[in-house]
Amino acid sequence: MDADGTLTGAESYLFVTVSCKNSGDQTQEVLLNSNGFVTIDETGQLSESGGEARYISKKQDGNEDPVKAFHYLIEPGEETGMVEIGYIVEDSILNDSADLDYCIGQRGSEMRNPENRYIEVEVWK
Repeated sequence: MDADGTLTGAESYLFVTVSCKNSGDQTQEVLLNSNGFVTIDETGQLSESGGEARYISKKQDGNEDPVKAFHYLIEPGEETGMVEIGYIVEDSILNDSADLDYCIGQRGSEMRNPENRYIEVEVWK
């Protein structure tokens, strides 16, 4: 990426819009940059596809710490509202996007966590 934010390699920006609601009875910390992209092959095997969260459209009110731009503390019954997150991803995962999913939850060694949610990504070119 150059100084103006233009991607110079085989990468693209990929944006997702999310909204989170705390339906529990305790304050929850949500790390919006902990979600990301995975691929699922024909046997159902999950693979992390990388992607780095670099943009967020709306920080939580009162959150002035740039290091915690993706962190939200959500009180019971509270919602974040619609938040757009921009990722930098390798073009290769977009070119073979038939099996690209957005993973909400743990990735890495915890990708099979039963609490994770997977949303199929439709890539518009």
